[in-house]
Amino acid sequence: MTREGRSMKGRRRALVCLLSVVVMTLPLVQSSASAETDGEEPSRRNALYVLHLFSNDIATFTLDPTTGRPTPVGDLVATGTMPRGFVFTPDGRRAYTANGGDDTISGYDVDERGELSPLGEPTPVDGQVPFGIAIAPNGKTLYTANLESGTVSALAIDANGKPHLIGKPVPTGAPQPRTVSASADGRFVFVSHGLPAKGRADVMVVFAVQPDGGLKRTLAPPVPVGSGGNGSDITPDGRFIYVASTGSDVVYGFRIANDGSLSSVPGSPFPTAVFPEDAAVTPDGRHLYVTSPNHDTTVTRNVTAFSIGRDGALRPVPGSPFESAGASVGITPSRDGRRLYVGNFETHDLAAFDIGKTGVLRQLAGSPFPTGGRNPTFQGVSVPPNQGPKAAFQTKVSDRTVRFDGTGSADPDGTIARYDWTFGDGAALQDGGPTPTHVYRRPGTYQATLTVTDDEGCGTTLIFTGQTPHCTGSPAARATRTIIVQ
Repeated sequence: MTREGRSMKGRRRALVCLLSVVVMTLPLVQSSASAETDGEEPSRRNALYVLHLFSNDIATFTLDPTTGRPTPVGDLVATGTMPRGFVFTPDGRRAYTANGGDDTISGYDVDERGELSPLGEPTPVDGQVPFGIAIAPNGKTLYTANLESGTVSALAIDANGKPHLIGKPVPTGAPQPRTVSASADGRFVFVSHGLPAKGRADVMVVFAVQPDGGLKRTLAPPVPVGSGGNGSDITPDGRFIYVASTGSDVVYGFRIANDGSLSSVPGSPFPTAVFPEDAAVTPDGRHLYVTSPNHDTTVTRNVTAFSIGRDGALRPVPGSPFESAGASVGITPSRDGRRLYVGNFETHDLAAFDIGKTGVLRQLAGSPFPTGGRNPTFQGVSVPPNQGPKAAFQTKVSDRTVRFDGTGSADPDGTIARYDWTFGDGAALQDGGPTPTHVYRRPGTYQATLTVTDDEGCGTTLIFTGQTPHCTGSPAARATRTIIVQ
């Protein structure tokens, strides 16, 4: 069974008692993450959150924009019992977690400083032990995989941020549904299943998303994921999904067809460190990282790193697996993909890494960092999505010379870092700054286009890898104007 999620009906109370005794034998941690940053003011843009399974709360950190170093801010915020997963609406203003101990979802308002405020009472999911949670790319629907009841729940989010069940939970047709991943186009939901016991043949099941956000099993057959299918993540282009197989010590890779059906990528499955549990694809889609809590807490090389090929095949990054700490579980890249953050279950802390160009990990100075709570949880490290930029420009025509001014472009949570221009006459200027000048060779009517990218790499494309948005890029990052040259 997973190190932080061994909850089965009839054993839940005994399990909590047993693990509480284990936790009490570990070094004591502070009950509050309260601290003040020395430089950067807390903000939603620079926030990072860590869920704790057995203190039932959330720690908030501010990430230094230059170094990536996390600094705890504020007090721990209460969740329901045994929380897992922390997902955001696309605007980053609301967040949700699944509470496996009381079968609910907790919702939060997220203010401009990144502070969390509960959205009233938790909402029941009508299923037992919601283990995994995902939000639809459009932010209108939540999905939970309910471990003990063998179902997946769909909940619509109303205008006030409260979730409401869409019909009854849908049986998945396989035992122990564990992790739920939504496709970036919003058409499909993929659910991994199983327990990490030797000899099991667990599966991933595909659901089609209905017009109201509800789910229906597709005709695509379930695909095998070894023993204990667990954390899963999807490449930003929507072509591939990867699933950690906890009892098989591998990660499976699948190509996603247009109808949602899955077929193995070349070479799948791929070996990982012992007991892989969670997975994260970087926002650029180049690398996959897999955490392993491991059975042996003295083993600290618990983050397996892969490069992702064009065909979806995985190639180990040199030096992998990388050092983290005790029982690595939750994992997320930073919004710009330059860093990786890993929650360590046994040591109650957060490891932070720089990601090299080849995917090599290097721990930040001072890592790991105490989280202030007990036992960072599965899918319990998360950052709010980067808000996409908006392009706008003006022109001034003088004969055949046109001066362009894109300084009216804006990014709601950062700055514009790149301006790419096409002038409609076959000429283009890549990364040409906000105020280029272009001379047209002949009179005519031209369509000039500006495409902008912000300082965290967000542009025209939504970046969504299965559970929560990384970047809410959209066509608004591109603007076109008609130019008439006399």
